[in-house]
Amino acid sequence: MTEKKETFRQSIVNDEDECLVFGADNLSQFTQPAGCIADKCERALACATQKDIVLLKGVLDQGYQSWLRSLDLGTDHVVAYGALRSEKLLSELILKNPEPVKKAIRKTGKRPVYFPWLSDKTEALAAKAMGADLFGASPSLTLKYNHKVSFKQVCRDLEIPVIEGTCFNPGKRSHESLFALGEIAEPFLKKYDRIIIRAAMDNTGLSMVYKTDGNDLSQLHEKWLDLGIDTLMIEPFLTADFSPGDQWVINRKAEIIHKGMRNQILNGLWHKGNIRTDTPPKFDCRTIKEISHKIVTRMAHEGYVGVVGIDYIQTGQGIFPVENNARVNGSTYVKFIVENIQNLTGTVPCWKSLKAKTAPNPFQHLAKTSAGILYDGKKNCSYFPYNCDNLEKTGAYAVILMAPDLEALEELEGEMIRAGLI
Repeated sequence: MTEKKETFRQSIVNDEDECLVFGADNLSQFTQPAGCIADKCERALACATQKDIVLLKGVLDQGYQSWLRSLDLGTDHVVAYGALRSEKLLSELILKNPEPVKKAIRKTGKRPVYFPWLSDKTEALAAKAMGADLFGASPSLTLKYNHKVSFKQVCRDLEIPVIEGTCFNPGKRSHESLFALGEIAEPFLKKYDRIIIRAAMDNTGLSMVYKTDGNDLSQLHEKWLDLGIDTLMIEPFLTADFSPGDQWVINRKAEIIHKGMRNQILNGLWHKGNIRTDTPPKFDCRTIKEISHKIVTRMAHEGYVGVVGIDYIQTGQGIFPVENNARVNGSTYVKFIVENIQNLTGTVPCWKSLKAKTAPNPFQHLAKTSAGILYDGKKNCSYFPYNCDNLEKTGAYAVILMAPDLEALEELEGEMIRAGLI
């Protein structure tokens, strides 16, 4: 199996005769989408080049688009369906009316490659409807590696150490079910004091990871029943020294491309962002890469095509893979943006991506009030806003902080905190 080093674009398309069609609708991951979940299609706007097409569920933010184009970023080929969040998935909108996408494809004059968030049945049908290759795997293979139970079994088959644990099905609302949960949890609690309980699939749009000492099992049990969670994983809580994320791509030729490791920024058990610095990471990159290579090699042999993000914890007891995000990851879009910026202005030695929140205002207001530190194509220490579709309504958006070194990065973050930008 060949391992190659390429940019994300090179891993997915041939720029000479192909274009990327971005469909960044993460709602395709959720079986119970709710109106409070953001679809996040707009984060692809800054990932695209002029050769590409971006598909949006809602409407295009003209102010943000104008800012991107003034920096020679983004694309003019945008198809916005104007749908409400509570309406259909992006893939369903494409299936209902693929002609706007086909028209945009004809304008590029290139063969399209559809790049969705998650490869499922409707995404495959959407790719076929627009006449595009799908950069993705079969739904069954995608599910196999996203599902935490089957992924743990793959690791065992490959003789990769995993955290001990067991599965639990909440079943019906009954004393018997709650008692069974307690029986499973008790041995772990005696040995470790605290346990982690995780949904086998993150498909509700809510955080499904809980740390408990066992005193709130009854309340948690009720919550899982209300949400219809069918399978839970119960594991000991191990203190993590580091929580690295390792990202790979398996391309359409079954070639494996390593995209690098990032230290994940966690707020408790919540993922908040990622950081890449100019200093070598302190976690064991070599061991993590060796483990990941075993996993992605198995995936490639089974026919998986797409992005792979494997999350680890490095603890005093060892290094363990904890989940396989066999789909496009949030950090994938960050990497696309950073690569686009590097193509224009050179190397970005340090960067940090964060979920952010500020006062609700249009993008133009944000750009005006933070002009001194906003990316302008020249500054080597600045921030780059993206995923701005909720900015005017709720103030929620995302940022990439870029700096020449870690000290400057920390100073920039402090300035943004004082300015109320994150």
